[in-house]
Amino acid sequence: NNVTISSAETINKIEITDITGKMVYHSITQDTENLVSLAGWENGIYIVRIFTSNQVFLKKLHVQK
Repeated sequence: NNVTISSAETINKIEITDITGKMVYHSITQDTENLVSLAGWENGIYIVRIFTSNQVFLKKLHVQK
């Protein structure tokens, strides 16, 4: 029911959108690891954007309960 997002670099912001582009999660942080609860999320594909001071990483998250 949780997913851990981690990076070698400090994460400044995390945004997760569903496949339609609707924002389902947003966090501003200054850490290298962030725990995201998936409780209440629908099954499906989500796009994770991880912002560091130097880069933006895009990852696909597949939620199936």
